[in-house]
Amino acid sequence: MFRYSILESMGGLGRLAQEQAEDAGATKAIRSAALKIRLSTRPFAQPLGKRSISELFYRQARWARLRRSTFPILYFPEIFSGSLLPIIAGIVVAWHADYNPSAAFGISLVYWFGIEVLLPCVMGWNLSLISPMAMIVRDMMLPRVWFTGIASNSFECQGHRMSTNLEHSQQLPAE
Repeated sequence: MFRYSILESMGGLGRLAQEQAEDAGATKAIRSAALKIRLSTRPFAQPLGKRSISELFYRQARWARLRRSTFPILYFPEIFSGSLLPIIAGIVVAWHADYNPSAAFGISLVYWFGIEVLLPCVMGWNLSLISPMAMIVRDMMLPRVWFTGIASNSFECQGHRMSTNLEHSQQLPAE
């Protein structure tokens, strides 16, 4: 959140339209004005309703394309986020050290997701019995989401074909 007068002094809503995602446009505008960005200490609820795995994947792929388009240098390291690479590294190290790779897999899984389950417990955030399974599914989807974010500039949002290219920011014709 910021005062509308600050946005007006930087070019108004047109300044936000210089990026495909208005939050990225706002971030870049605030940073270019040498103002400080502060994040909320608590997350906000985002009631999205029930989604199928396919809907969830395409939503995340859309955001991946927008992140790649607006912050390309920050997008590329995202492939290293999540549990996949650290768990694979744990298995490889165990195998080379003549330890049981299956045990290393189990220990890595418990360690990685145990810490991730501990965080919401400590912070008082919502955590359900299915949260650990959702975390695993999310991490299994991350590499495909990341590669999908690179593969194309077009995406569908609420039934409309769109592009991350600013020169093609109008809706694309349906395929």
